[in-house]
Amino acid sequence: MGLRKFGLCGAVLALALMVTLQVQAQDEGNGNFVNPSSAQLELYQEGSKAFADGSYTKAVDHFQASLMVGELNITYLNLGRALFKDGKCFEAKEAYDKVPGAPQIREPSPVQVLGKLEEFRKDLESCPGRLVVTCSPANMTISIDGGKPVECDGKPVELPTGNHTVIGTVGDKSQERKITVKPVETAELKLKVEVPKEVVVPTPPPGGGDGGGGSLMATLGWVQLGVSAAALGAGVFFFFDTSNKFDSAEEIGLAGGNRAAFEDAKDDVETSQLLSNFFYGLSAVTLVSGALFVFVLDDSGDSDKPSAGGLKFGVSPTGVTVGGEF
Repeated sequence: MGLRKFGLCGAVLALALMVTLQVQAQDEGNGNFVNPSSAQLELYQEGSKAFADGSYTKAVDHFQASLMVGELNITYLNLGRALFKDGKCFEAKEAYDKVPGAPQIREPSPVQVLGKLEEFRKDLESCPGRLVVTCSPANMTISIDGGKPVECDGKPVELPTGNHTVIGTVGDKSQERKITVKPVETAELKLKVEVPKEVVVPTPPPGGGDGGGGSLMATLGWVQLGVSAAALGAGVFFFFDTSNKFDSAEEIGLAGGNRAAFEDAKDDVETSQLLSNFFYGLSAVTLVSGALFVFVLDDSGDSDKPSAGGLKFGVSPTGVTVGGEF
């Protein structure tokens, strides 16, 4: 009976040894074990000391420096923890994601490291999330949860986890959307507001609204300036004609000739003088009115063209009135 018990105990011990050896073999087969260098260990230990002292930013610097010398699963794990304590949740998640694939050390074992990884990941559930809003048109402004409208620039916005309301506005048009933000995740939202296209009013061609090369006022003005020039020429002609006829009448009078011929010559002088004065007056009037139409009343050209103070014409019970600003 004692021999049977001894044999049973031996079998159990052998089985336990086989299981232990199998687990160790699996650990060694699944793990990429490395021997860290003294520089790695020294920087890692400095980071651990800073972490214990509550200097999380300093701990992050030491862990990152150690990883630059060589990667280790345990270093990524502690880097993530230090980043989390330093309030950098998204960076902590990135460090945690590198733990499973990083080179491993024997102590602590890969199983222990992965166990701590799952424990630390749960703490990320208390972290905020991010929201990226893209807008069409690009000049849209957005308001989140009734906050102050800001430019929609497509940059991530950190928000507490939960449901949020986003309103995009362009002019008097807006769109409201609901979005759920999860811990350490980036939610994306697209806003589009249909706005009417701007109506483009064609610019009238220079020199007149109908494209004819000038306004009615300008045309009348130039016609009157032409009449003025013609009247001036006629006045000069009758001036010389008056002078010639006066000389003829004077010669007839001095010669003591026919009285009737002298009177006729005198009448011709007076007629020519009257015509000369008429055309001079006509030339002056049309010159003034033509210049007024072309340079003052014509508004079809450049708005920057200097004017004579903006003359205004009107009709009153007392006659035609002229006014304006000078």
